[in-house]
Amino acid sequence: LAWNRPLEGLFARHIAIDENDHIFVESLGQIRQYDENGQLVFQGLLPPLMVSRMQLWDGKFAVLVHPFEENPRVKLQLYEDPVRSAAERTLTYELPLPIAADFSVEHARSRIFVVNSRADRIEVYRDGQSHTWWGSRGKKQGEFSFSGQAAVIDDLESGRLLEREVVAGGITRDVSGSVYVADTFNNRIQKFWP
Repeated sequence: LAWNRPLEGLFARHIAIDENDHIFVESLGQIRQYDENGQLVFQGLLPPLMVSRMQLWDGKFAVLVHPFEENPRVKLQLYEDPVRSAAERTLTYELPLPIAADFSVEHARSRIFVVNSRADRIEVYRDGQSHTWWGSRGKKQGEFSFSGQAAVIDDLESGRLLEREVVAGGITRDVSGSVYVADTFNNRIQKFWP
């Protein structure tokens, strides 16, 4: 353990670290920046967007935004600043997905790997267009289960748990380009060659 700092009421949802080791922690409607020693540098309010993932992409804040309207199309949106005051309009991907749990970016080839939680597969986009996909629902190798029943906190004060249908899954890439998928409801991590 290098350090431990209390979040003082912040309900942490996402975390990202930039090239200068600044740590950004996002909550519902708020973002905070800490330095490499865990000292608070900045905090600001966020627009009311449903975001399922945040990471840094070439110095910009990349987030998966889920619109609130009917027939949603998930957008991968880039922002210059952490409070998302102005979107970078040069790169917005509209993904025809109802739920996208996570994403990972391959900078060199401009590819985005997205966990499509509802279809239990990984979808790959290049330059804003669908490129390829793999997977289906199941327990075999290369199959996934991103939705199921899980105990979630129903009441924050009492800590009461309630079984609910949830979607979950994660994806990341290592330096060699291999893709790691958190296959949540199969209780495993699967690794795929680049």
